[in-house]
Amino acid sequence: MFFYLEVSLNSEVEPLNSEVEPLNSEVEPLNSEVAPLNSEVEPLNSEVAP
Repeated sequence: MFFYLEVSLNSEVEPLNSEVEPLNSEVEPLNSEVAPLNSEVEPLNSEVAP
């Protein structure tokens, strides 16, 4: 029974993975744009914090 449940969950999860993977490839270049902005914002945060 447990094995059957595991297999049926896998069959549901695999199509979701195939939807998520292209989204990851869109998000990764955005992360590389955001990272330098974070390094600019962090010193400002330390000035604003009491």
